[in-house]
Amino acid sequence: LLLTGFGGSVTGSSWIGMGLALVAAFLAAVYVAFGERLRKSTDLGSYTTVVYGVAGLCLLLVALIGGVALAGYTPRDWLLIVAITLVAQIGGHSAMNAVVHRTSATVVSTAILFEAPGAAILAAIFLGQSVGLSLVLGLAVMLFGLVVVVRGTASRMPESGV
Repeated sequence: LLLTGFGGSVTGSSWIGMGLALVAAFLAAVYVAFGERLRKSTDLGSYTTVVYGVAGLCLLLVALIGGVALAGYTPRDWLLIVAITLVAQIGGHSAMNAVVHRTSATVVSTAILFEAPGAAILAAIFLGQSVGLSLVLGLAVMLFGLVVVVRGTASRMPESGV
């Protein structure tokens, strides 16, 4: 939010988008905090099966309410949907849920912030997209913040012997 003045215009719809981003960030933090608690007593497979099942049903409900077509896609589109589901969703979220079992939700939530700038960097590498000053500045601030969070959390966590 602080870096919106660097090359982007702030309009009414921009504020709505930023508000929705803040709501999403809050809900993501709640998700990780609950995951941290539940993963102490639940194995990864059981936890992810329930979470992904509930998330899938919620997504289906939203799609049905929103009138989103659930059929009629090309084989290439289905391949891309399966790929993003397996790699980004199942792979990424499973890794995050495995890690939250061994570290704090604070560290995991802070590390998740790197998803957007990481995607921008990959777009620059693979798609030739330009990387603006705001991305570089934001990434530097985020890296510093992650170091502060990890160091602060490590000093408060007991030795686990792992």
